[in-house]
Amino acid sequence: MPSSEKFRDNIVAQFNAELPNGAFRVTTRKMMGEYILYADGKVFGGIMMTACW
Repeated sequence: MPSSEKFRDNIVAQFNAELPNGAFRVTTRKMMGEYILYADGKVFGGIMMTACW
């Protein structure tokens, strides 16, 4: 079962809320029904089956 956009939005909001002003931003790209997490354009994790790795 692919991860939902709502779950992805929640994870990204939590990461970005913890960062100080001027720090990099966490973004995602969809890949095969799941999401890859990027910080400053570099891969650092993923959201797979409603879990964040």
